[in-house]
Amino acid sequence: MKGKLKLSTARWVLRAVLGVIVVVLALGFVGVFSMRVAIYNAFTIGILYTILKLLFWRCPHCGRLLGGMKLHSENCYYCEQKLEE
Repeated sequence: MKGKLKLSTARWVLRAVLGVIVVVLALGFVGVFSMRVAIYNAFTIGILYTILKLLFWRCPHCGRLLGGMKLHSENCYYCEQKLEE
């Protein structure tokens, strides 16, 4: 298995990165910095989110990439085992 993080930690990290994207866009909308800078930063953080998801969003049992599964899913699509035990 490529990912070294526990799935619960990976969920926390991915949710935190999504939160940072929302905050950056909100700060740009409010006018703390220009919207162009906010969109650029959110895009860059989005790339980081994608890389983290590819590395760590894997089933702890079969090791396959969970892909588009929701962060709150309980069972793996492939082996159908519980993700957290």
